[in-house]
Amino acid sequence: MGLFDKKNLCFLFVLIFFLHIAKIPNNFTWLDHRDIEAGRSLFPVKELSHAFLKPFSDTHFYRPLVSISHSLNFALFGLNPHAFHAFSVVLHGMACICLAFCARIVFRMSERASLLSAFCLGISPTSFLPAGQISYVSELLLALFYLLSLIFYQLYDLKRSKRYLVLFGMAFSLALLAKESALVFIPATLFILEYYSSAGLTVKKSIRLFSMTIFQTAVYLSLRFSVLPGGWATPNQPDAVGPWLAVRLVNYATHLAYLLNPLPPQLSDVVQNQNFFSIPILISLSGIILIAGAIFKLKDFPLRAALTLILFLVSPTLDILSLPRFFSSHYLYLPSLMFSIALAVLLTKANRILKALIISWISIALAGTVISGERLRDDFTLFSPAVERDPNYREGHFYLGGYFLSHALPLEAERHYVESLKPLPGFYSFYDPMAGSMGLALAEISLKNYSEAEAVLEAIEPDADGLDLENVKKIKGLLSEERARGK
Repeated sequence: MGLFDKKNLCFLFVLIFFLHIAKIPNNFTWLDHRDIEAGRSLFPVKELSHAFLKPFSDTHFYRPLVSISHSLNFALFGLNPHAFHAFSVVLHGMACICLAFCARIVFRMSERASLLSAFCLGISPTSFLPAGQISYVSELLLALFYLLSLIFYQLYDLKRSKRYLVLFGMAFSLALLAKESALVFIPATLFILEYYSSAGLTVKKSIRLFSMTIFQTAVYLSLRFSVLPGGWATPNQPDAVGPWLAVRLVNYATHLAYLLNPLPPQLSDVVQNQNFFSIPILISLSGIILIAGAIFKLKDFPLRAALTLILFLVSPTLDILSLPRFFSSHYLYLPSLMFSIALAVLLTKANRILKALIISWISIALAGTVISGERLRDDFTLFSPAVERDPNYREGHFYLGGYFLSHALPLEAERHYVESLKPLPGFYSFYDPMAGSMGLALAEISLKNYSEAEAVLEAIEPDADGLDLENVKKIKGLLSEERARGK
């Protein structure tokens, strides 16, 4: 018999698919409007190679595999959101199956524990955005090829077959084309796993790992920097070193804590600036030190490696290379792979109290997975509860403005667009002042407040370029037409 009973794998995949089936009938939401409906990440099938020559969706990211994925879905099904959502749910199920194989082959877990880890990932609250919001398919693709890279590397290490070496190279390359973080995550994960292995990390293994990844890395970097010579956009940073470090430590610890939360995560990305000598910092440092101390004492390979990798894979939330959103639960999808492995290990070895806690976590997460799909039905159901919980959530206000504008409710749209543009001193929060101002101008035109609309457009036009400048000119043309009709 092989690693798994095929019936168990099929049942698990079907079960995970049906647990997420409520996400499939939903509409396009959030970033889908830009990436898919506006066509910024779409290419005709005959021009798919152009995805390697352009930034992803007019951003500072290079993710050709995501553009190709969206483009093929569009070619097959058109602007049918249900097909895109079904693809995301299928990818999530595939990632869960790959996690089972990774747990079995790489972490040397039993069949039962490996399947349990896959089930935990299937119902993980961190899958809410990747499995339910189309534009986060990059997380699913990265997770899939991240796991395949670990599996093929381990199989090559065991069998020394060139077939697995080639498969590892392919998986690593596809992970790079899905999301930039694979450049660090996959080699570093392999180094960590080798370090914790019984043989340890030797010089020979280090050289071998370096030689197995250097070619793909060099090709990827040459492609990436030929398309995007610069780095990522950098938001405003605090001036002093203390606040700079403090807010990142708290953000990092907050993301770690969200892994323990069995409920669907919050959407608001608003993070308050922190003083280094504060209670949140004390709690954050204590939690991180506690986990690090537990790792140091552990002897169990799967649990020790999984916990170490959780700490490592959450590192993007430190925002060393500045990201658009300071807080976002989608950063936790990759760490949740290792969290699921840790849960499965603990469930098979822990005492009764810890087992009861884990079973309770699984039960709550299972219920949350089933009912959370409705939240993603449209921008109103997604963002309205979020801005009620956190009125400072500017991006939520922006998308609610778009929702109300498209539903001929310009007064509500105006209110939310104004909220999306308000300054938030002492907080980190993503917002797009250019897009928010254009939305506000459209709302003012709908309200026949032509002077206000003109003032908004005149204020942003000097800073607009490229597609933004084209859109500003289009809105100014619409304003002229509406004024002429009003006369």
